[in-house]
Amino acid sequence: MRFGRLHTIFSLLFFTVVAPHFAQAQTANLYSVSGQIITDTGKKKKKTPLEQVQVLVYRVEQDTSRGIRKYLLDKETPAQNTDLTGKFFVELTGDHAYCLIFYKEGYQAQELHLKKRRIKSGEGISIEIPMHLGTGLLAKGQVVNQASQKGITKAEVLLTNKKTGERLALFTNPQGQFYFLLSPDQTYDLSAYKAFYFSTPAQQISTKGITEKVFSHTIELKEIKIGEKMVFNGMLFSVNSSHLSRQGQNVLRKVSDILKENPGISIEVGCHTDSRGEDEYNLELSQSQAEAAKNFIKNTGIQVHRVSAVGYGEQQPVNECVNGVKCSMKKHNENRRLEIKITGINEDTSQLLAPNY
Repeated sequence: MRFGRLHTIFSLLFFTVVAPHFAQAQTANLYSVSGQIITDTGKKKKKTPLEQVQVLVYRVEQDTSRGIRKYLLDKETPAQNTDLTGKFFVELTGDHAYCLIFYKEGYQAQELHLKKRRIKSGEGISIEIPMHLGTGLLAKGQVVNQASQKGITKAEVLLTNKKTGERLALFTNPQGQFYFLLSPDQTYDLSAYKAFYFSTPAQQISTKGITEKVFSHTIELKEIKIGEKMVFNGMLFSVNSSHLSRQGQNVLRKVSDILKENPGISIEVGCHTDSRGEDEYNLELSQSQAEAAKNFIKNTGIQVHRVSAVGYGEQQPVNECVNGVKCSMKKHNENRRLEIKITGINEDTSQLLAPNY
């Protein structure tokens, strides 16, 4: 799907289908789209059928609450490739809008938008789609599990036009793949989300000054599991205090973002001290620090029941620096840390960004 005006014009021809099964299906407002992909070859620009063109069918929905146009792979219409004569055939329902993407490596990808429509008995669409040699402007890639490197299906890939503010959300196919057609002289942010995975910073794409390029991206997402920990070191609190430093506040804002993107997960905020000082004092200090971190997260809009606070004092060192052992400042800093641990996952409420099939 492309931002802005489409550059390819398709001719649509309505025809009558006489197949009995199609006529019976009209109660569901079904119609067919049959077509042929052709390409110009040779000096005389002879039209030649193009085989093995991938045809992807997306159902288009408007998410007004988020200001996003969503493209969901239509579960009733599996992806297909054109045959030896460059032809394809799909059946759609007039109750939905669709976007068909046509992709073959070495050719400029094309797309076709179909609005909602009321279909007369036996009606269909015949279409001829030209595809030219070259790349055009295309963003393609794969969303993968960081650990297994396997594609993640139904991940939401968000493309934001930095100039216009327009946002498109496309959901990956069973292999985790995605395709976006781009417009010239634009800057985009590309990011991916999936329930129960940690998000990653957006990747930037610029088409300024270019008309032909394929931008390939692999987006790795780390799976969220119960017991999974994120460990943060550094000066997160003032010395011997529960007052959060600027660094500590920035860390907790990132934690809050993860909780907002995954409303079904619960966490424990655990604070740890080094072994210097009295054991009881360190335990009380770490508990007050954990409570301060919890309150900060709560004040960013996170429900308080999703966050617990535990101070461990010096009870869980990550190295040999316990009472009576002389250690360097670096070693003490390793023990002085804040840990975010996943304590619960409620799958029924964590599908904030997942497609609604």
